[in-house]
Amino acid sequence: MPIAPTQSSPMDRVYRRIDFEQLKMPIGFIRLLEAVFCLIVFASFHGWQFDLEIKCGPPIKINETKKATYEFHSLDISGYGVHRCNDSKTEVFPFKDDYGSGADFFSYLIPLSLFLTTGMLLFYLFSYGVYASDDRLPILDLTVTALLAVFWMFGTLFFSISARRIEEATKPENVNASLTAIDICGGKKCEVTSYSVYATLAIASLAGVGLFILFTGNIWYIYKETPYFRNRQSRRNLHHNNLPAAEPYTLE
Repeated sequence: MPIAPTQSSPMDRVYRRIDFEQLKMPIGFIRLLEAVFCLIVFASFHGWQFDLEIKCGPPIKINETKKATYEFHSLDISGYGVHRCNDSKTEVFPFKDDYGSGADFFSYLIPLSLFLTTGMLLFYLFSYGVYASDDRLPILDLTVTALLAVFWMFGTLFFSISARRIEEATKPENVNASLTAIDICGGKKCEVTSYSVYATLAIASLAGVGLFILFTGNIWYIYKETPYFRNRQSRRNLHHNNLPAAEPYTLE
């Protein structure tokens, strides 16, 4: 009696289509690292936090507890407002320094890079044959990778400047100086407590440098997949084949 063939599940069919060999190749492995570094930068952004608590008295009462965290497109703290002990509203950092503009481009670059690197990695794993047979795809891949390398170079530079300004502005001694300048106590006795997390901004900056290095290094490996590199190699091999053969040297 013949045995009926077993039917594979959709997940099994998808798994068999994956070409894991591409993860052993430089372009596939570097793409995987790029996606991981993008996730590190994204998580670091969400880890940033600045807390400020103002206690007015006597009698002691908590006038306000204010938190600042990462919003999708900005780390700007220039509009960070609180109430004085006399209930009038003011801004903690009234000097309108450019705290957040360097982080704006950086924050948009993260999801863009994650989308592109993940998409290209999946294309390598599922359709590398199409990628290798169509000369336009490696050229497009090379162009996008080169642009991302430039974007991460400038984005990391400007973000590092903004992160440094935010770190300096939110140090306890600088926060106290800013609150004293705006008379946060309003003529009353008050106590101020501030807390900020700096490490996440440093991690995001270092991961940004890592992404710049990865994208820059991947340019060479993707270039080797383009027709420009293959044509250059063909011309070089043709040139060597056309060279006259060296006559053997004999002793007389």
